[in-house]
Amino acid sequence: MDCYARRAIELSAKWAAPDVPPKKASEFGRRVLAPALRDLADASEKGQVPATLTYAAKSLPLEGDHAKLAKAMATSAYFIGEGRASAGQGGDAPFRARPKGTAVMASKPLRAHQYVCDYLGEVYPPYRWLEKLAGVHATRRLALGKACADAVPPPEEFHNIALERPQQDPLGYGLLWVDAGGGRSNWASSCSHSCDGNLASAVHVRPNGALGVQLHTTRPVAAGEELTFDYAACTSNELEWRSAICLCGAPTCRGSFVELVAADELQQCLKRGHQPLDAAALLLRASFETADPSKLERHGFKDAFFDRDATHPTPPWLEAYVSNVLDFIEFERGQLPYALLQAWQDRQAAAVRARLCLEQRIQNLACAVSTARRAQRLGGASDAPPLTLIPAAGAAGILRSMLAPLAAFASGIGDETLRTCLKASAVPADATRQACREALRSCRDALLAFSTTPSAAEAAATVDPTKWLQKKDDATQRTYFYNTVTQAASWTRPECVPAPEPPPDPKKRRRKKVVEEDEEKLPTEPPV
Repeated sequence: MDCYARRAIELSAKWAAPDVPPKKASEFGRRVLAPALRDLADASEKGQVPATLTYAAKSLPLEGDHAKLAKAMATSAYFIGEGRASAGQGGDAPFRARPKGTAVMASKPLRAHQYVCDYLGEVYPPYRWLEKLAGVHATRRLALGKACADAVPPPEEFHNIALERPQQDPLGYGLLWVDAGGGRSNWASSCSHSCDGNLASAVHVRPNGALGVQLHTTRPVAAGEELTFDYAACTSNELEWRSAICLCGAPTCRGSFVELVAADELQQCLKRGHQPLDAAALLLRASFETADPSKLERHGFKDAFFDRDATHPTPPWLEAYVSNVLDFIEFERGQLPYALLQAWQDRQAAAVRARLCLEQRIQNLACAVSTARRAQRLGGASDAPPLTLIPAAGAAGILRSMLAPLAAFASGIGDETLRTCLKASAVPADATRQACREALRSCRDALLAFSTTPSAAEAAATVDPTKWLQKKDDATQRTYFYNTVTQAASWTRPECVPAPEPPPDPKKRRRKKVVEEDEEKLPTEPPV
């Protein structure tokens, strides 16, 4: 039951049965009409009966609580169908059921919180899973071409589930990927997504310490009802997010079964406090500092997270780097809900999106640590930190070689201020470390001022109302303004764009017309 069918049911109930609550109409579509449609699937494929909502409603017994809604569907289909058929548009088009692939239905009633099955598949550590995805992408690009391979994500990205080891485990938090795309899987991977599913996944710890993913019901499930669960998937690819259209038809449908963690509103804290220079600074600090054991213990980062054993201890700099990254993750977790309230008025939705972003950050950190440990073992690298301080004698020479390309770049630009700043940032061969820092700050200020200074065309386009387009965001359905020249976007109306005039009041228009008619009736000359 997709969102279009659910909307047709709600409108039919509102028109032909206004006393029925909308929630009851939605439940009628999901629990009564959807199983009837599935029962008619074989007959509709053979062309014996039409695959429409109205035919499924007519097949239901007109008795019980749902009799009024079934009659409402038939009544609205008759009147709307007659009007569309007379116009040559197809009478049953608004009530046709669209196929959405395979699904899993309950063959018998299930009670709430009942075990259903295990989610089976091949288990991969993070580094091995990333290697497999990279190999699949490379093979697809060679076979299909880069444009086609990047436009359609591979099936491996949608038939996997993350198995997170609990923080209370003796080995601590850990991340594994269960791939159900191969032959070692069961029907659990065939369950469809629903934003309001009747199943939920949970990590199960067996008595022998083995881990698994189990599916259990969250509410009573009737016989013939589809088994669904919320995928709670995240992605940083906007193309993948836009192609993951959700057709669950639930009243709380989010529109997509994948959460875009790279959205602008989710990147506010990241852009403000974790730029590339900040990441390099964290790695440099980790090369000379020690990790905070209490912070790692609070998040459950132990042997499983660092892939640590007696023969392969964790380098101290890696633990310190993870501790420094956790500082930013905790800061973002506290600040992101308040930043999201500017774009999402619902406090609960903002908290859920912030929580998903935090989980994605933790998983990305686990993948990065697993990849670093894999590279360290394959390359035979030592426990030495990746960054070291340059001696004062060699810092000036390295800085001079770095500033030479900038000076050549500035010589070909007509910006006198940039050339002057770069010339002033030149350092002698015997410069001290403090002089090198001042030179770098001067270059940074000059380049930032040059990059943020708009050109004459961009400055003119900013105040030109014809260059601003009014669009609507697909995810939030909010209106925003987009500049076609500067490619800037704004949720608020720019000052140069005039507000639309309000529609004329019909009462004032009628009053003005009456006054004009009265003036026409007056004599042109006063009576004698």
